[in-house]
Amino acid sequence: MLRSYLIFITLLSIIIYSTTPGRNKSKGILFCQVAGILLFLLYALRSPYCGTSDVLRYQEGYELYSSFNFSTTIDEIAGGTLEPGYLFLQWVFGNVFGFQWWLAFIAFLSIGSTMYLVKRMSPIPYISILLFFSLGFMNFEIDGLRQTIAMSILLWAYYPLRDRHLIGFLALVVLASVFHSTALVFILAYPFAYKKIGIIHLGVFIAAAALFFLFKDRLLPILAFFLSASDHFTELYALGDGVSLSMTGFYIQLLLFMFELFFMNRVICRYPNSALLFNLAFIGLCFQLYAAFIGVFFRISLYFSFYHLLLFPMALSVIANKKVRIFVTIAASLVFLAYSLFFLQLSDYGFFWQHVNLTEV
Repeated sequence: MLRSYLIFITLLSIIIYSTTPGRNKSKGILFCQVAGILLFLLYALRSPYCGTSDVLRYQEGYELYSSFNFSTTIDEIAGGTLEPGYLFLQWVFGNVFGFQWWLAFIAFLSIGSTMYLVKRMSPIPYISILLFFSLGFMNFEIDGLRQTIAMSILLWAYYPLRDRHLIGFLALVVLASVFHSTALVFILAYPFAYKKIGIIHLGVFIAAAALFFLFKDRLLPILAFFLSASDHFTELYALGDGVSLSMTGFYIQLLLFMFELFFMNRVICRYPNSALLFNLAFIGLCFQLYAAFIGVFFRISLYFSFYHLLLFPMALSVIANKKVRIFVTIAASLVFLAYSLFFLQLSDYGFFWQHVNLTEV
């Protein structure tokens, strides 16, 4: 059922984008408004039974914590049961609104911050939205409520990072971390932000790949030992589907990055701040390499791989030959849509008023 909605959103958005008179910028604004509203409704009106059982556990926690008084809530925060920002905000929200409104609020944060960045920076917004599906953001954000809030905050951290405002950048990263502690890893973006893609990056990637492919049997127990201080870092995938799925994600990101690198000089020439995007995408690629065996690295990779949504359309837009540019754009659109619909493990979908446990259907 979710596949049908994705087809509807994609086709409607592309029709609006291609038939609206005016310059590309005005088309992009209208597209982002329409697609943003449709995606928000898809998120906000979903049943808690969509996706995995994580959302139902979030619902149980929401109803439990909303029944606490202020002092009990402070005690829970002090006990470190959940990230303090998430626990306190859901307590405040839960004293006024039900869980469905909480889902709608998170959807507003997520889709609002995503579409704002896409509207301002993507030269081909509908490609950005297709990548939003293909790279798994939509599917993940249905389940990962805490990290969705953290990611929404980190998208705003892009601006102080771009403008080299260290204090503002750190403040937003710390704020995001009180909703999901993995957000602290985004601090790595700052020292990499202004490095030119070159031999250092190649050396880092070769070293990371060598460690993974040659020494993973020795490396993984060491990583597990050092990361076990946090519950988030104990998510080790067993050999099997988790490995193949994460490696597929790695190869997709690698292909995207190679295509973007091919046009890097042109992209940086036309979009002066895009060097930062290349560095963010590179960091995401390195984390995704290890996601096959340490599950939380997939979550961390999302903070950085998001910027393919901006970088890939930029690379498409600088193809000099118009016919080639149109052909490659159409081909990429079809590939992303086909992958999202037929190969990505999309969550079952139902509206909240259906009250159907989709896992039992």
